[in-house]
Amino acid sequence: MRDVLVELVPARVWDRFQKKQAEIVPGWFFRPYGIHGHAHTKRVLLLLLILADIVGLDEPDTIILETVALYHDIGRDHDGVDPGHGGLSYAKAVKDRLLPGTGPQDQALVRFIMENHCVDDAKASRRVARYGIKDKAKALRLFNIFKDADGLDRVRINDLDVNQLRTAAAKGLAGLAQELL
Repeated sequence: MRDVLVELVPARVWDRFQKKQAEIVPGWFFRPYGIHGHAHTKRVLLLLLILADIVGLDEPDTIILETVALYHDIGRDHDGVDPGHGGLSYAKAVKDRLLPGTGPQDQALVRFIMENHCVDDAKASRRVARYGIKDKAKALRLFNIFKDADGLDRVRINDLDVNQLRTAAAKGLAGLAQELL
């Protein structure tokens, strides 16, 4: 599988993934080897980096989404439906000093995406104003990209519906998501 991925994934993306995935600590997770554990986080990270490359995200925006990918499920305390785990994950990342020291706008973006990745898109769109984010369109674009990366890994629970994905780039990665699993 690794050989196939090296052929399918641009070297710059693969190298970045290798570096970032090494930072994932299984002890962060309620069930490290469960459906929301470190393997899920690694797949979401890789899918995110591929999406970021396809859509041409700049470095600062890619860093924001990498950060969200690494910590988005660390606040879970069960594997069921849990629309509140994003807030718990953000709080745990702050408490454990896992978030990089970036400016207030980047922190607001990380918080918005992390706290809302597990709620309905319409609800998240209504909440964006609460975070003091100046560029709401950018916030929602990054939110959609992250939700698609996370959503692609629904293949692990046999629940990926490509019609629920938000970006054309993500819809084209459904087969790769299945292969990653």
